[in-house]
Parts: sequence; C-alpha cells; structure tokens
Amino acid sequence: MINRGVDVLVIIPYNCQVLSNVVAEAKREGIKVLAYDRMINNADIDFYISFDNEKVGELQAESIVKHVPKGNYFLMGGSPVDNNARLFRAGQIKVLKPFIDNGSIKIVGDQWVDAWLPENALKIMENALTA
Repeated sequence: MINRGVDVLVIIPYNCQVLSNVVAEAKREGIKVLAYDRMINNADIDFYISFDNEKVGELQAESIVKHVPKGNYFLMGGSPVDNNARLFRAGQIKVLKPFIDNGSIKIVGDQWVDAWLPENALKIMENALTA
C-alpha cells in the first residue's frame, strides 16, 4: 500500500510491538498513519482512535465485585503484547486494589493468554483449577 501511494494508512494492529518500522516507512513517504483500537508502540503515528480501555477494565471489575465481593480471584489477561489488554488490567486493578488490600479478595493467579487464543486460555484455567 505504501508503494501504491495511498494518502492514509489505517492499521488495526494485532501485535503492537512489530509495526514501528512500517509506520516509519509510511511517514518517510508522507503518508498519514492512523492506528485503530490498538496503539502501535514506539511509532510516530498521526492519529489513534480507540475506546477508554482502562475504563472498560474498571467496568469489568465493578461488575465482578458486585456479584462476588469476597474470595479467591484468578486474573487472566489477553495477549501480553496487546496494549489494550494491559489497559484493561490497569482498570481492573484500580477497582480490585481496595478489596485486595483489605483482604476480602485474594489473587491466587495471574496469567496472560498468548494471542488471545481460547485454547491457551483453557489450558491456563485447567492448570489453575488443578493446582
């Protein structure tokens, strides 16, 4: 697309760690770059459009705490290379921290799921339940 002379490159990155060279090449050619839904790390993008991912994490945790305010929690995050997954976790921890600090919630595990693959998540959860 860069060689074809597009005016704007819209990227929905799967892995936010590996596209900085593409962005740099596009910028050298005078092409504007927009990252949609996921930030491209270490890149000089022109625009970034997404949700308030930290707020999404807060809402997730608020809903869980409302239904299960005490007990053992196992945290499973999305892909470790997905900035959104990290932001979700930050929001979750913001809500969970007071419950963790007062002892009503105990974090018994915390793992990330490579590539958001359901089969990876299943293995992690099966191992956690067995342990």
